Amino acid sequence: MRYVASGQVRMSILSPDGNVVTYYLQQGDCYIVPVSYPHQIEDLGEGGFKFLVFFCQANPEDIGYRKTGSAFSRDMPAVLGVEPGAEPAFPSTPIDPLIVKKVNPTDPVK
Repeated sequence: MRYVASGQVRMSILSPDGNVVTYYLQQGDCYIVPVSYPHQIEDLGEGGFKFLVFFCQANPEDIGYRKTGSAFSRDMPAVLGVEPGAEPAFPSTPIDPLIVKKVNPTDPVK
């Protein structure tokens, strides 16, 4: 569960059947993103936003797209016939490449 502590955002969630549902959230709203559902959050305000995130397990983990490469076994290339050591290295980025600055105008809030 998450709580919007400040700001206004538009959040879109992709369901397994391919449908995208979009919500508009503001300070005081609570929401839930189902486990493993890809989602995107767009800042609609001028001062940023802050969320409080509550996990439903004792040891919370967030496996973003950036971390999925490390989830695959290094033995996998051998199964595909790739010589040991010939596989490309996964890039290491100090910042999350999925967090980007907005470059296009915000759609009107409906």
